Amino acid sequence: MRFSFTIALRYLRTPGLKTFSSFAGMFAMIGLSIGVASLLLTSGILNGFEKVLSEKISGFDGDIRIQHFISQPLDHQSTEMKTAKTILIDHDPLADMRAFIQSPALLRIGKQAEGVLVEGIESGDTPPVAKQLLVEGNWSESESEIVIGKPLADKFGLSVGQTVVLFDMASISGSLGYRRAKTFTISGMFHSGLQEYDTSLIYMTLSSAAALFQFNNTVSGWTIHGTKSDKVETIAAALVEALPYPYYTQSFVDKHYVLFQWIKVQQWPIYILFGLITLVGLVNIISALSMVVLEKTGDMGVLLALGIPKKGLRAIFLVKGMLIGIGGGLIGCALAFGIGFLQSAYGLIPIPEDVYFMDRIPIDFNLTSTAIILGLAVLGSSLASFWPASSVSNLKPSHVLRYE
Repeated sequence: MRFSFTIALRYLRTPGLKTFSSFAGMFAMIGLSIGVASLLLTSGILNGFEKVLSEKISGFDGDIRIQHFISQPLDHQSTEMKTAKTILIDHDPLADMRAFIQSPALLRIGKQAEGVLVEGIESGDTPPVAKQLLVEGNWSESESEIVIGKPLADKFGLSVGQTVVLFDMASISGSLGYRRAKTFTISGMFHSGLQEYDTSLIYMTLSSAAALFQFNNTVSGWTIHGTKSDKVETIAAALVEALPYPYYTQSFVDKHYVLFQWIKVQQWPIYILFGLITLVGLVNIISALSMVVLEKTGDMGVLLALGIPKKGLRAIFLVKGMLIGIGGGLIGCALAFGIGFLQSAYGLIPIPEDVYFMDRIPIDFNLTSTAIILGLAVLGSSLASFWPASSVSNLKPSHVLRYE
């Protein structure tokens, strides 16, 4: 085996001697590396999109959300919620459950007005996603301060420290007989890239929302944050089974089912498309090794005449194919990781944020996917070398050396 490895390495790289064998081997390796890099980048981009969207959406909606089936207030200290907390602790002790009050309101700035969705949240161990996405000001726990989306603030020329008035939408409709309003100061602005949230959502403390919307010892529901991604659906299923009507439990994946299903549907066609590039690289390996067999026919005849068994000659080309696969795979990994690092650090390829919910293409390499792609590249290269290697078995020293 050591003899086959030495000869294969020499055919692949001959220092100081530019032979067709070395050129063919190097170009086959480059072709395979481009295919591997394309697959890795494709996988990284798909994983990146799904990860970024999952993090942002679950940050706003919670990994799991529990509320009334028809969005009516629920008792803040209900027995059912004690049961829910017990289930959560049993499945994921590090997860955080907090109450929220959500209701439509009218934002008034001078003579201008805009319909918004106000969410009062309870403090917890996991910081709100809006706090992590602050671009101006700070997150305040004061009952007289709010945090709004940067696009909403820009629309009305608002700035940190400015005061606005929020009206309870139910009181404006006239059903209460009077208008309920309160003045708030803007303490901070967040920006997520999700226009649905950035242009309509306003955060305040739970007590402030309770006072504005007259929630007396009741809440709109509870959100669960900080759950391990592989346990979200399991916990949601357990809560659905344990909580009776009118409690309605929904994970963020279920709430945005169409979006995440679309991402999954897109994966296989994209993988197949870029997989064809890798297939072209494997075909190049077959062509390169076949030409090497023709070029080195004389060398093969000499080795056969010296007593080298045919299986030893076959091993030379099998080893060469494996070396091309390993080299091409490693070069492809280095190329993909390099591009991924530059994109993550400098955002070389921007995308319209109002369409894709982010301002740059996200890349997140998965160790399992990387190992599978690299393993398939090496396996495919080894299999591609079988046909050229098998042709060596038909060589006869007397015929090969007749004209040498």
